[in-house]
Amino acid sequence: MLYSDKIQELKAMHRFRAQLGKEGEFFSNLSRGTLRMDLFRDFAIQYYFLQKSLVKFLALISAKNSPDIETLKLLGDLIADPAVDLWFSEISHELKIKPEELTPNPVTVAMSQWLVALGYGSNLKDCLVVLVSFTPTLAVAPSSNPLFNEWKELYDQNLVELVTWARDALNRIRKEDHVNHKHQALVETSVDFQLSFFIVEHKSW
Repeated sequence: MLYSDKIQELKAMHRFRAQLGKEGEFFSNLSRGTLRMDLFRDFAIQYYFLQKSLVKFLALISAKNSPDIETLKLLGDLIADPAVDLWFSEISHELKIKPEELTPNPVTVAMSQWLVALGYGSNLKDCLVVLVSFTPTLAVAPSSNPLFNEWKELYDQNLVELVTWARDALNRIRKEDHVNHKHQALVETSVDFQLSFFIVEHKSW
């Protein structure tokens, strides 16, 4: 089994344990594509902040680890990808999101700070493990609302591209046949943050 497969298997196991009993109305409706638009509006703001934090994380990986030219180009493409900004610009116009509303929630802030701290202080292997753990956390059904479907497409495509790159890079440099304790802790922390973002932070909405 490839090392990235072991990471994803560990993620699935920890997610199952951590998620039990926490799926609320928000999580269910988001998965089904039936979330009320006022709730989706608030969620979109938080998702935008999270995506920008991932971009910072990728930039730090690129700056600290002197990747080869091919990897540097791919990271550069991911960092410069305008898809998130274009999506948020459109949805801000459609949903009349005002600049003063652009404030991250506590879970978004904590998750963003964790990613940036990792980018500054961790090696390439550790960062790749975290990225691999970002395999989409929930399966999202198509919706009758086009704005929701645009987010779903962004969620699927951005994460798939990012995780695919991280899996390939991790498998090239990590040949061990077991997940060490440090990487296990990183995966579990990442999963806990992702579940908090999609469930805990929004359970009262």
